[in-house]
Amino acid sequence: MFLERPDLSFKNPKRMYEEYTSDIFNESNKEIIFYSSCLALYRLHLLVANGVVPQNMRKFKWHLLVLARAIISGKTIPNLNSRAIESYCQKIVDAFSRPGQAAVDPFQRAVEIVQSIEHLTNDRLKRQAVLDEMLSQIVVN
Repeated sequence: MFLERPDLSFKNPKRMYEEYTSDIFNESNKEIIFYSSCLALYRLHLLVANGVVPQNMRKFKWHLLVLARAIISGKTIPNLNSRAIESYCQKIVDAFSRPGQAAVDPFQRAVEIVQSIEHLTNDRLKRQAVLDEMLSQIVVN
């Protein structure tokens, strides 16, 4: 969600873990990045289970998480150990803490973006370029 590498998670989760463990679990990173990521994934799983997000979108969950994060807090991610990341992540926590439309809207927009990408094959999902194409559709307010 914060490293913007859903392509690696999609094609080889073990490689993702091996290559980015030191980036993800760096002791200087703020704990709120873990909390907000887990909360976003939890909310996505609930929305899929309840049929709010279509079942066929589970395949794109790593991409949806990045998109929802960017929709809520913006495309530019502060340094993961900075004070700025705390307020950045708090927006995510606020959006996904309670059920309701505020928790649904970012994922519905993310689903629209995924569905708008033509020829979205498994092979394309394994490339970083498809995420860049998706993120380009997010208009910063």
